[in-house]
Amino acid sequence: MGMPGAGYMNLYDFMPPWFTSGQPSHVSTPTPMSHMASMLSSDPPDEEAANPYPDIREFLIKLDYRCPKCFLVRHADDFDSKDLYNINEILKLSAERLTSPDFGLSLGNAQFLWDATTDEEKRIKCGKGKRLHQA
Repeated sequence: MGMPGAGYMNLYDFMPPWFTSGQPSHVSTPTPMSHMASMLSSDPPDEEAANPYPDIREFLIKLDYRCPKCFLVRHADDFDSKDLYNINEILKLSAERLTSPDFGLSLGNAQFLWDATTDEEKRIKCGKGKRLHQA
């Protein structure tokens, strides 16, 4: 006949102790399923969200209105041709790059643009003050 108990499987041997012993002492409070679903979401981040930074061309137009001597809008196509569209991307460029033949800004215009872009970025991040692109 075989061994006693052969064919019989004791399910309690495979269950964790907290499942069979009444009140668990080492199990944390479960996370609500709705929260877990959002944590485990496979959806990519919202890449369609609007960039909060102004368009470079529009920003250059506003700067030219403030300081017509700079005539920065003439460089808008240089930024477009390098697929740089929002002012936060200007801050990733060095002064040397802005004054290089790629962009052709004078040292003074490069510094003016850098300062104006930095100021605008601070205003946007802080959410304070009137933004230049809304003027």
